[in-house]
Amino acid sequence: MEKDVYKIEKNEKLIAVLRGKPRTIVNNYPDSNGNGNGNALVNQNIMQKPVVGDEVPRDGQVLTYNDDTRKKRWEATSSLELTRLKLSSVYHAFGGYENKSLTLTCDADVWTHITNGTSNLWTGLEGDGITMVADQIVITNAGDYFGSLSMTISGLNGKDFHIRVYNVTQSAVMGFPLGISTTGTGNEMLFSMPIYIEADAGDILQLQINSTDGTDPILDDAVFYISYLHE
Repeated sequence: MEKDVYKIEKNEKLIAVLRGKPRTIVNNYPDSNGNGNGNALVNQNIMQKPVVGDEVPRDGQVLTYNDDTRKKRWEATSSLELTRLKLSSVYHAFGGYENKSLTLTCDADVWTHITNGTSNLWTGLEGDGITMVADQIVITNAGDYFGSLSMTISGLNGKDFHIRVYNVTQSAVMGFPLGISTTGTGNEMLFSMPIYIEADAGDILQLQINSTDGTDPILDDAVFYISYLHE
């Protein structure tokens, strides 16, 4: 399908749509059916309210409607220059666990799902488009995501462990594993790593740990954050 193109004239503020083809276009621009006189880009099936930028775009900026099946949205043909952009929401998740003192059984050099016997170790405290199910992270919408993971771990002195994000659906490691060495069962060591995920819709992820020689780690506390970055 041919793309619809609209031009933003001088001193007209941009009203952006996160997803969905709008019914009307700001400042009396017509929609694809030739109708107009609207004051916002709105698709009642997708959005409850428009997202408004504070900065007037450059003269001649062009918005093009991308009718690709995965996108269905208006896109700028050049970069947008906005002072602030207020989003009603963004795909994200925040969660973790605390004061567990869980001894996780590990075999030597085998990646093990970080979970307990009842698959409810992790708690998702906040989320939109990302859920925690049976200690696994489920990504509802395709895209690239970023975030962080921090954990406190203890174990026998001089034991090495590595942690990774694993995409079960794709059978692929997301990013790179990072390691930590423990200094004694009474000493909590802080582990932290960045998270980067390339996900398809419906992908299932696990946080996994590897014990170099099969020593069981003790998992005390953890917190993670994941946020949508781009397609």
